[in-house]
Amino acid sequence: NGIRVFSIANIPVYISPFYLLLLFFFGMQYSHPAYGAIFALIVTISLLVHEFGHALAAKFFRLDPQILLHGIGGLTQHRSASSDRDDALIVAAGPAAGLSLAGLSFVAESAGLPQYVSNPRLAELASFFLKQMLVINVFWSVLNLLPIWPLDGGQLTRLAALRLMKPRMAEKFVHG
Repeated sequence: NGIRVFSIANIPVYISPFYLLLLFFFGMQYSHPAYGAIFALIVTISLLVHEFGHALAAKFFRLDPQILLHGIGGLTQHRSASSDRDDALIVAAGPAAGLSLAGLSFVAESAGLPQYVSNPRLAELASFFLKQMLVINVFWSVLNLLPIWPLDGGQLTRLAALRLMKPRMAEKFVHG
């Protein structure tokens, strides 16, 4: 349901027209267009890093992943994993990638990288970029790990519940 825009490591990335609408609404929250455009870029980079976390883990297990950015975020699709362990690693790889990006942003901001930009306006935008990248990736990763279906935390909870109880009861537990 999207337009193929590029591939990385033979993982195709598709974008739904509704994703562009999502970016527009995110960008509209800022009065200055530069901040709106930077925020839209942050959202896109953050979603791609998260989804590529899932996709690269799925690729490791030869599950033919593909990524779709859509109106409510991102989705990595792939063939079924051969074990719950593999599935759990694939699910956990997304938030791990997002938290890693947050860590890189923290290190770059703490090292004062924006101060090396000679133009004060660009330095201000670079600082905004790094601070927002940190906040968004920590927030989204932690939120995504909540045990709520269909978030990654809900999927991990389902996999754990399947090990502890019968499948029907596990599904009721997770979806209830």
